[in-house]
Amino acid sequence: MRPPIDGRKWVAARLQEIEQLTKKIKMPVTVVFDLDNTVFDTRGRTLHAARAFDAANGTSYFAGRDLADIAVDGRSTATKLRLPGAVVEAFAAFWEQSFWTPANLAHDVPMQEMVDLVKRSQAAGATVKFLTGRWESFHDDTMLGLKKAGLDVDPKDLVCKPKDGPSTPAFKEIHLKAWSASSELGFFVTEGVADLKHVKGFLPDLPLLRLDCTFEDASGLAALPVWPRIF
Repeated sequence: MRPPIDGRKWVAARLQEIEQLTKKIKMPVTVVFDLDNTVFDTRGRTLHAARAFDAANGTSYFAGRDLADIAVDGRSTATKLRLPGAVVEAFAAFWEQSFWTPANLAHDVPMQEMVDLVKRSQAAGATVKFLTGRWESFHDDTMLGLKKAGLDVDPKDLVCKPKDGPSTPAFKEIHLKAWSASSELGFFVTEGVADLKHVKGFLPDLPLLRLDCTFEDASGLAALPVWPRIF
């Protein structure tokens, strides 16, 4: 089996190409980032929910736990920690409400390597857009998080999903197609394997960058450049 394409080297070469397009040919280029577990590590939000669960119930199921103990969601986290079945169910329900509370985005942890990549893309002349399955009600708190991470972002370049809209892959398809019609798409980066597989089906020529993540099984995407695992 071939080793994965080195995402850092691939990005360096791609940014040089983008700079040629934007600064010499004057061609508009758009680079698109996912957010959850791509720019922000959401384990901090789940850890906050775990601590709040203990505080609300007078328990200590999550005492002493840190980011390394957190899985992709509440149910997976409680299962990973081998908590009793009733606790798994109770925390899964608690997590669902806590995790999807806009103010709790403040507990997400910016992933500095990806923050730096956003800035490098902007420096190369690309317009950076953020395309996320976070609901539209999360827009303002997400903007606060991006600014706190040191990113200069126009609010219109953060696109969140309508709560009662299409599925996340279909929602992203709509916007990626629209942006590809008005500019060159420099690349799209996400850890989300389902999103990447979907994108390959409708924009097969769009350069894709996969951020390696313990939460995702990337079987079938070996040909994509991979940014080394951050967590």
